[in-house]
Formats: sequence, C-alpha cells, structure tokens
Amino acid sequence: MVDNDAFNMISHEAFLLKWKVEVELFTGGEAAVVAYEESLQKQCCKIGYTLIITDINMPEVDGFDVGERILALKRQRHDLPHPLIILALTSHVDKDVKRRTAEIGFTNTYEKPMSIEKLEKLVKKYYKPYHPFMKPEVKKQIEKK
Repeated sequence: MVDNDAFNMISHEAFLLKWKVEVELFTGGEAAVVAYEESLQKQCCKIGYTLIITDINMPEVDGFDVGERILALKRQRHDLPHPLIILALTSHVDKDVKRRTAEIGFTNTYEKPMSIEKLEKLVKKYYKPYHPFMKPEVKKQIEKK
C-alpha cells in the first residue's frame, strides 16, 4: 500500500493483516517502485507483489508515476507466473483520472476515503496469495475464492 498519509495506511493495515494479506506500507512512491524492482531481482523466487494499492495524489512521485514505472518493470519480466493488480485511490475520481489510470494499465480506480467494508470487498476480489511451489489443487482452491 502506497500513501503519503500514514494514518490512512495504518488504519487499513490492521484489517489487511486480519484478513491474512501480506502487507508492506510505503509513504512515498519512489520507495514503492524501488521495493518492487528489488523484489524482481531476488533470485530465490519469482513471487514479487501481486496487489498494489496506491494513492494518486502524493508529492514527488505520484500514483500515476508509481503505476507507470511498476508496470514497465513488470513488462520486462515475462517469467512472472501471476498477474499484477494495481488499484488507484484518489479523493476525486473524475473521467480524466479514470482515463489516465486505464491508459497506464491500472486495474481500477476507487474513491477515498474508503470504508473498511469496501476495502474488504476489494481484497476478496483481487488478492490472491501466490507461491511458485504451491500445489495445483491448492492454487485452484484459492482461485475459486
């Protein structure tokens, strides 16, 4: 989760952990991009991140740039066995923001503040834990959720 407002992240983190979501918090876009790039360079595994939730309005590196840069890094790696879901959060969703996030390749755009109920629905819809050594029958069971 990427948001320069620490309160937003911390308030959601407890629920994400409760729902068994592995969470990393970043208060800036640059740190999130660097962490994604480093996850791709690990030779021990090919997991990386599967779900990124980013605020759009951040200083320095905004959410648009986060999405563009992370998706560019993902496109360079054809060996990643799972999809990457990137969700944009913004306090003002309008047609220009939706158009721009769609052009970049975001999965979807949502308005904030986001209720815990809405966050839970998004997690259930988009978060799929993945491990490269997962047995096929376990993977199928998770994908049905």
